[in-house]
Amino acid sequence: MWSLWPFHLALVLYSLLSVVQVETAPCQTCRKLAENFIKGLEHTANKNFGGGNTAWEEEKLAKYARRQQESPDLYEWLCIDELRLCCPPGKFGPDCEACYHSCKRCTGPEDYKCLDCKAGWTLHDNKCVDIDECGTELAKCPSNTYCFNTDGSYECRGCDQACVGCMGGGPARCKKCARGYRLVGAKCLDVDECSEQTMPCPGLNEACVNEEGSFRCECADGFLRRDSICVESLPPSGPEKGLFEDMTDDEVLVLQQMFFGVVICALATLAAKGDMVFTAIFIGGVAAMAGYWLSEKGDRLLDGFLRGR
Repeated sequence: MWSLWPFHLALVLYSLLSVVQVETAPCQTCRKLAENFIKGLEHTANKNFGGGNTAWEEEKLAKYARRQQESPDLYEWLCIDELRLCCPPGKFGPDCEACYHSCKRCTGPEDYKCLDCKAGWTLHDNKCVDIDECGTELAKCPSNTYCFNTDGSYECRGCDQACVGCMGGGPARCKKCARGYRLVGAKCLDVDECSEQTMPCPGLNEACVNEEGSFRCECADGFLRRDSICVESLPPSGPEKGLFEDMTDDEVLVLQQMFFGVVICALATLAAKGDMVFTAIFIGGVAAMAGYWLSEKGDRLLDGFLRGR
């Protein structure tokens, strides 16, 4: 039953529109009827339905009140969506053309034909003029930000990093200078700690580097930080040398002869036991060593002869 109330209401109000003799436009008539209907509901609610079965009526009223809150605005639903006697906000005329961007209601597209203004604007001589929220108490910006007015609204923008609180953008609009900055004239400018402080970097072999609002300590050229101290940066050492890289050619030759001698002795011991295989290997090893030694000796003799030794 209660879900059908918008339909029944439309029939009632539409019948009233057809019989009420008014000199105003249909849209204004519809708006007035919708407003009066809502006022009547509020008046009835305030009377608390005295007399009769009060408990039953209040129960039904509570249910109706919930339905009413869930339903659309009566004027918008009836006069704009259903009967199409009025234009939605920001439109005007039979074809519902767009108003000037700051107008909520208007009689024409020009800026001086406004009847009502959107939020952030105020009506003055039929024009919607921007409200400067920054010049009033309407703007609420958090700390270390400032208010920047825009058309129909405002923005909260961050202060310059040199500021602690500000009245606008840039280091010249600071209320107070941040740490690492100093007021010079009308601006908060960076303090060069590296040139003004005595030994800002007390560590050995450290160099001071100035930054905006601060400084940092770096190791000087030729040093690197290791375990929080600056140590000399040494060139990388070469690869480890092999076992024979530090030996002279003669030492390598002696080592080779010793190796061959050990091998020959081992083979001779095995050959003495009558093993033919090891005997053959022994004879071959002796021949190879003799040939190698004679070739080395011959090369040296020939080289000495050619050099006149």
